[in-house]
Amino acid sequence: MNVNVALNGCGRVGKALIEHWLRLDQMPNVVMIRRSDRQWRNDNGISREDLVRFLRDGHFPNDPIEDLNNVLQDCPIDVWFELTPTDLSQAETVHRQMLRIIESGVSIVFANKAPVVHDYIGLKRPADVAGVKLGLSGVMGASLPGFALGYYGAMGSTIVEMAGILNATTNFLLEEMEQGCNFQQAIDKAIELGIAEPKWSYDVDGIDSGVKMAILAGVLFDRNIAFDQSNVRGIRDITPEQIRQKLVQGKRYKLVARYKDGQVRVGPEEFAADDMFYLITGSQKILSIKTEELSNMSVFNDRTGLAEVAASLHRDLVWIKHELDG
Repeated sequence: MNVNVALNGCGRVGKALIEHWLRLDQMPNVVMIRRSDRQWRNDNGISREDLVRFLRDGHFPNDPIEDLNNVLQDCPIDVWFELTPTDLSQAETVHRQMLRIIESGVSIVFANKAPVVHDYIGLKRPADVAGVKLGLSGVMGASLPGFALGYYGAMGSTIVEMAGILNATTNFLLEEMEQGCNFQQAIDKAIELGIAEPKWSYDVDGIDSGVKMAILAGVLFDRNIAFDQSNVRGIRDITPEQIRQKLVQGKRYKLVARYKDGQVRVGPEEFAADDMFYLITGSQKILSIKTEELSNMSVFNDRTGLAEVAASLHRDLVWIKHELDG
């Protein structure tokens, strides 16, 4: 695959992405991997053998981090993968860095949601001017094709409301507690399976769901959608006893993100067995869209894990290469 890529951040998602590429007959040229304290750079591409060794035993050169401006001036990067963890307190700082990358003529694939929800239009407009692309699958639900449903499925109609189970972690936790686990046991299992990150507070408190919905709505409507955390409630206050009591009544709790009238709201909702949201289990996700002109439409995916996230990031790379190659 004739494209040079740089990975900024190489934790679990970055390693899963490298594993995905190593399974391909033609993988992209990984010219740089940046971690918090050091970097690995080879302008001709880091070899498959070295990448395998990195995944196997953690081998990583001890080269100091270069200044971003220097990297952008002389490293042959076509696509930058922003794989650092989402930290909303750092959104403005990361946004400025992403803007520098865009203005240098480099496309970006995002796994970090913070800079996108902070100011999507502030990235999209400069990207259009610079002729580069933004890959956003990883910040809108990864393998869930929500954008495709909203953009292509609802094309020519007016979207009036969207609702979704967009966070696999909370959906998985609620189901595990239905089956007898306490909250901590469910969290530990989700981390072990690669469904939850070790830092899971954004998931459990509904922040991740709200950010994804705000980004999705912003991309579909081509404008920034304000994300107000006062409109967000997570699942911390729901006890296993309450969850199992609802199950006896033929109902389930689900953490749902909704967009309507320019606002995003997140909170736990009850669904009866005749509602398709009731049927979304484990690490599955769903997005439902209501329009004025078309019938209501929904899309869901079967499961979400590190492998699926990696595949969705690679999908963005394939799309970007196709778009830039014409």
